[in-house]
Amino acid sequence: MKLFNPIESTSHFWEQFLIDTNKLQEPVLYLGALDLTFDYESIFKTFFNKYSTNEAMRQAAKVRVYKEGLQDESLLNSIKAHPPKDNESLSSWGQALFKGSPWCIISDKVSGCIDELTYPIAKWIEPLVANYTPGSFVVDISPYIGKYGYTPFGAHVDIQGVSILHLHLGPNPKQMTLWDQDEFRQMAGSDATVCHDYERHLTKGITYTIKAGDIFHLPASTYYHIGRADDFSVGVTIGLKKEPPHNILKRALKEHESDSPEISKSAIVESYKLKKESNAGFIRSPLLKKLSAFDFINKQIRIAEPFPLILDKSQKQNDRYCLFIRGRKLMLKKNQSVVEIIDMLNRKETILLSDSFFNNANFDRQAVLKLVAKLFNYGGILV
Repeated sequence: MKLFNPIESTSHFWEQFLIDTNKLQEPVLYLGALDLTFDYESIFKTFFNKYSTNEAMRQAAKVRVYKEGLQDESLLNSIKAHPPKDNESLSSWGQALFKGSPWCIISDKVSGCIDELTYPIAKWIEPLVANYTPGSFVVDISPYIGKYGYTPFGAHVDIQGVSILHLHLGPNPKQMTLWDQDEFRQMAGSDATVCHDYERHLTKGITYTIKAGDIFHLPASTYYHIGRADDFSVGVTIGLKKEPPHNILKRALKEHESDSPEISKSAIVESYKLKKESNAGFIRSPLLKKLSAFDFINKQIRIAEPFPLILDKSQKQNDRYCLFIRGRKLMLKKNQSVVEIIDMLNRKETILLSDSFFNNANFDRQAVLKLVAKLFNYGGILV
């Protein structure tokens, strides 16, 4: 199931993108960049059903719900109790759940929860992320679903330095109105980052109509903006943030709390960078799974592209290696079979874990199956 049209998956797109956006400084609308056959309906219906039954999913997804322009946390229980049915569209589900009122569901940072979005987006955006030092450019995904009129939280300017790529999946168009930051503050007579009295200023902004299949780039911290979805639509935003060096150190030190003690700051930062590199720059690691080694006998495995398995032999501790996998750090007991399997996966080989494979290659069966279970449970491989 493709999300992007083939021409958009090349590094040439990102070279042109950096030119078009003046290195992420200007808004740009790309028409027809997405594959309209992408089945977002089934993806999000599956997501909401998992959200209904899985506490870990609810903790990770950070869902926000707005009804009639106001955030209402009590509606999270409604989603939990009444997820979409198999024969129900997202539009009709929302219409019934919110009793015909304007509604919007935003799921913040779901790259660890929805593989069907994360994998194609990570692969598509890989050439852009590769332009930056690991850890200095972070990425995440936030879907917007609903029929809400104007964006519930008013005209606003983002202050976190996050550029946005809006992937508009459809079915109906959405509008986005932008104002230059200084001009808007002069019109509004205020430098507040949020304005709810925006309608009188709409004709003075620049309005983009984003149709199904289009991609819109909104620069970071530069424009006041507000979206408008008078009819039901689904969009996925990709947040792109360039991190200054002091932020990298701050984040690295925070994550170090759960890592090995008594290492230098430079080693802590390097470990943090390898985590981000192993997760293709994404902030969130995937939810952990719980399969055992026995579940992989006679199964085919392959790496989850474009997420590399980074085995750092230089950090050997007491006959163990550090493996960086989807934003996490694991310590593995030194074993040549483990090293060879990781090398094969990084070469994008598909491996059938059959008796003949273990016998012919003389691999340590027990060590390999334990490794494979860890790789799968941490989101590093596909079966």
